[in-house]
Amino acid sequence: HAARRSAARRGAPRGPAGMAEVMQHSCVVRLRFPSERLARVALQSLEVDGELQPRRIHRDMHTQQDTLVVRYQAVELKLLRVAVSGFCDMASVVVRSMLEFDAPGAGA
Repeated sequence: HAARRSAARRGAPRGPAGMAEVMQHSCVVRLRFPSERLARVALQSLEVDGELQPRRIHRDMHTQQDTLVVRYQAVELKLLRVAVSGFCDMASVVVRSMLEFDAPGAGA
């Protein structure tokens, strides 16, 4: 019971019976870009939209040099799948926009 109380104090999501839900499913997505600048542009474009159920799914995004790193944690596998799928769709739009509008040679 001490673990449940501790989780409740930290603001952990609660399930139907009042028990804290555990973010037991996770996924890491890494997208490599031609430059650090483009990785940062992708991060800034994609971090605008938060998750629709932030108490049930958590997303952490950051860049490591020329790579965008996105880590998801979710209480249910289906939520994780839907969130990652939605992220991939949005990342695809960002990358296509970069290809269409980014000036050649502007990767510095």
